[in-house]
Amino acid sequence: MASFDRTIQLVSLGDRVASGRYRVHSRFSRVVNLTDGRRIVSVVAADVDAGPINLVVSRLDPRAVSDLRVDGRSIVIDGTRLLADDVTVYRSALAFDPRDLSTLRRNLRLLTSLLNEVASAKSLAFLLAAERYIHFGSGFERELARHIETCVHDIFGGDLIRGVTRIRGCGFGLTPSGDDFIVGLLVALRLLELATGRDLAAVRSAVAGAAETGNALSATFISLAADGLVFEGTRNLVSAFSRDGGRDVRAAAEQMVAVGSTSGADVAVGLCMGLSFGLDGWPGGFVRRVGGAGDDFLCGAGRGGEEVVWS
Repeated sequence: MASFDRTIQLVSLGDRVASGRYRVHSRFSRVVNLTDGRRIVSVVAADVDAGPINLVVSRLDPRAVSDLRVDGRSIVIDGTRLLADDVTVYRSALAFDPRDLSTLRRNLRLLTSLLNEVASAKSLAFLLAAERYIHFGSGFERELARHIETCVHDIFGGDLIRGVTRIRGCGFGLTPSGDDFIVGLLVALRLLELATGRDLAAVRSAVAGAAETGNALSATFISLAADGLVFEGTRNLVSAFSRDGGRDVRAAAEQMVAVGSTSGADVAVGLCMGLSFGLDGWPGGFVRRVGGAGDDFLCGAGRGGEEVVWS
């Protein structure tokens, strides 16, 4: 029988944490991702953002976690039951006040400038500011950047699904930059629906379907974004879009770029570009072609069900 530990506290419980038995999928210094073979739950340190699948825990080192059992509000980590009856449930559904699109446009221009200023060197912020190409030093890195640029041209230039199938899985890391960009793009599509009243459900579904690579983490984040379910940093950024002054946008942008090596920045770039183009009419028609679309480039990182442990 699991024992209670009152020194370890559950701070936040994501609203999409599903009941089940979970084992380690991947591990970082402040985050451990666990899977039941189909779904992901993340146990994260108290200074990490809340999220739809996150268990935010204080006084616990995520690097020590190996086993998780969830049964509703019964949370057991390595045999230790956490008190969850009164814990805050993080509500992940995207919300936006559509009353002032001019404020949204001004804040998008500000976000573009901020990402050029604060995003990490190897992030996709080069898509917003050409001078950032200087950070891609080797021939391989420059070729990767050019490939991603052509994918993004497809996305916003007429063949959305071809662009998504070409950018998915591209880049480095457990969730490659291309997948993070798609997450931001899907959030942008949902936000465009809230801001303009357009029905983009079919587009969101087609993008999510075209983005499938077999990477369990990417698939989880993409599925959540397609449903308009976001992590705390993204929610804060979207909330800041409706407020004047710029200070809130700056704070939220800095929170986003602190996520991972480039992941937060790459999501923010996808969100920024999707909204900027979307407010001017994108997406209109889109080609419904999924799969078999040309040149894969550095695709498929992190596939498979084996445990991947990162220090």
